[in-house]
Amino acid sequence: MKLPHEDLLLPLVEVCLAKRQKGCPRCYLLDNLFDNFYTEQIFECLVEEQKPLRGYFFKFQDNFLPKDFTFFRLKDLFFYPLFFGNIQELFLSLWKEDISFTSFYAEVLSFPDPSELENHLQVISTLGFSRLTKRAEERLAPILKLQKEWLSLKEKENISSLLFLVSSTPLDEELKEEVILKEEGKEYYYVLRETKSFNFNGEILSHLPRDTIIGFVPGKNLKDEPFSPFSPFLLALSAFEHAKRAGLTLKEVDGFSLHVLADVIYELEDLGFAKRVYEVAKDYTLQPIELTLSLASIYYTLKDLDTAEKLLRGKLCGCVREDPMVHHNLGLVYLAKGNLPYAEYHLYKAYLLDPENKDIRQRLVQFLFDQGRISDLLEIIAGKEDLSPQEALILGKIYFRQGDYYRSLSLLSKLLSSPERDGEASLYLAWLYLNLKKNDEVAKVFLDEARSKLSSEEFERLKRELSL
Repeated sequence: MKLPHEDLLLPLVEVCLAKRQKGCPRCYLLDNLFDNFYTEQIFECLVEEQKPLRGYFFKFQDNFLPKDFTFFRLKDLFFYPLFFGNIQELFLSLWKEDISFTSFYAEVLSFPDPSELENHLQVISTLGFSRLTKRAEERLAPILKLQKEWLSLKEKENISSLLFLVSSTPLDEELKEEVILKEEGKEYYYVLRETKSFNFNGEILSHLPRDTIIGFVPGKNLKDEPFSPFSPFLLALSAFEHAKRAGLTLKEVDGFSLHVLADVIYELEDLGFAKRVYEVAKDYTLQPIELTLSLASIYYTLKDLDTAEKLLRGKLCGCVREDPMVHHNLGLVYLAKGNLPYAEYHLYKAYLLDPENKDIRQRLVQFLFDQGRISDLLEIIAGKEDLSPQEALILGKIYFRQGDYYRSLSLLSKLLSSPERDGEASLYLAWLYLNLKKNDEVAKVFLDEARSKLSSEEFERLKRELSL
């Protein structure tokens, strides 16, 4: 029986055990494997031999552990290393099943203290995050510090008399007597006592730089809906981001700010948390179409196509000017469902509503190419000067298949540094450089590139067809 990730783990364990003068690395792995996790003894070996050891620490409610993935256990916590692969699939499966968990990215250099990990996970959990990426942790570092301090302080304070504030410029001199907590990061974060001398419309704002932006939430609002489930620091940040997007100097948190907060969380790649916030924000947003597009995109990513379809269809008004992106995204949903007629209708509808949108046009072009609808495709992009790399790739392939080799070379040679180029295009370029350019050396480079990108069967089939 092959052990989970044996090929990856065995070399590391062999080195680790050799240092400890112990034998049989495979036996050691087997003795420390239970269900779908390895014990901390194997984790300790990994930390010794793989520095830094990159991955995510997890805390699962009721110690639930997804069966299709293998972890390392440290008391009641679990670690999933990035070199196991499938990290995105792991998160998507947890969010799709609506599993309650908290996690954060880590680069482990020495065996960690489980209690410190537990405390950090607790802070992340109270903020509402299920996944904190490296980028998210860097972005939210001041909030993480403040939340930790706030958890030990909030029982001693009258929350109703406090103000939680985020500013683009420091306010220390103006507010130093009212400051309880503060933290500096990309912005400046404060917890303040509201006093009679504190007045946003008074002298404080007049002393600040003209480009100052401030977002805030009064503590007295934190017990009210829809704000009660959320951290005051995240709410203040949402008001700040709301002010930035609206071109305002000062913004108190309101219901629409939750839509902004959901967008921030979505950009930080926590789809589970973003979905929950979008669901709350639906009743308060001033941009229902934009919210629906984001929320449906999450359900689409989680492969809940029925819910994504229902959300998007709910925004089809039957009016003359419907939103093109609703049709575009519905087209993608129907394509994923295998309903090609509906997919075609909505992709075409999106294009007709907004023919200048390159993303919409490219998606329709790709659909037509996949369906072999070359004449329809050429009506859309032949002669266009603003082709995307993907469209240039498709058109270059079409010209090659039609025997228009010089036009094909003109297009495909523009993609020499583009990640859009696939194995088939590389083979075409090999043929073109061999037969048109008479350059055997460059042709061989493209031939080797195609071999690395295609399966051996596909490579040999296309190579025979092209007589290469």
